[in-house]
Amino acid sequence: MAVNPARQNKGVGSLLARAGIEECREIGAAGLVVLGHPKYYSRFGFSPSANFGIKSKYDGAPEVFMVLELSAEVFAGKAGVISYHPSFARL
Repeated sequence: MAVNPARQNKGVGSLLARAGIEECREIGAAGLVVLGHPKYYSRFGFSPSANFGIKSKYDGAPEVFMVLELSAEVFAGKAGVISYHPSFARL
């Protein structure tokens, strides 16, 4: 998710994040993963994936890889590396 710099700090990103999370709940997603700023995404309930032994296949600081459980315990006992859709690599 990205917001045009001219529109930042006006709540647009928060609205998009909350709407996206709610849409995922409505379609029955059990959990979400994100590569993003930990201070920002923790506001929406995301926590470090390392708490669950889950890693990203991409290099980078581990604290920027976060998860959000939409169903209780969905990440419990699921340690490993997350696979992404191939289109993610083209970003």
